[in-house]
Amino acid sequence: MSSSLPLPCVKLASPSAYAKSLGLRRGDLVIALDCKINDLTDDQMMRLMRNGNEQPRPVTLRRGQDDWTVLCKSDQLGHLARFITDAPLPELPDIRQQKLKNWDVLIGPNDIYDLQKQSPALLGLIPPLYLIQMRLWTELAVWAALTLLCIPFGLIAAVVVQLLLAVYFWRKGPIHVRQDRSARGFVLWRLVAAPNETAIHSYIKTARPDLQFVYARPVPEPMTETV
Repeated sequence: MSSSLPLPCVKLASPSAYAKSLGLRRGDLVIALDCKINDLTDDQMMRLMRNGNEQPRPVTLRRGQDDWTVLCKSDQLGHLARFITDAPLPELPDIRQQKLKNWDVLIGPNDIYDLQKQSPALLGLIPPLYLIQMRLWTELAVWAALTLLCIPFGLIAAVVVQLLLAVYFWRKGPIHVRQDRSARGFVLWRLVAAPNETAIHSYIKTARPDLQFVYARPVPEPMTETV
């Protein structure tokens, strides 16, 4: 249930380079930790934010009327300030029921967007399928060339090279995607934590209804009658 009571939260007074890499800005509010909205005092909230933790935690943020969650290390977000908000708070997911992952949300020319998981994708272990899915045509051509070059050296050499390529694209695939999208004019909007791609598309549809997914089918224009 959402609440309209005054709630102590934390404002990013001076975001760190780490916070900026997540798409955060000065003035963003932290309204919840671990997807829990508690009746904490401002001192307690500040102490929780500053607690170091080896594992990233879900931090729910607010910018204007837009709320989203990102997995991050809360003690590395930069200089924090106390803040009180009385705006209605969102319904937050039960993280015990789902595994959240960070997704890059990238905005490109002509109000289009693309996204990808920040963590390596298992499909990266099958390079041709992964490269085709992510439209990495240059990398696909490199993979094909290396595969052909191995043929004269026998089966064992070919298998070893394929294993090395699989590990490489599994680990470095997200970097190649970012580089490819950057070359095409995309910029990082923000990181958003969600359990799956469907949830991310749903969030973007609400937060930025002006954007269209880069690989969505174009909406046909209505036909007009001619006299």
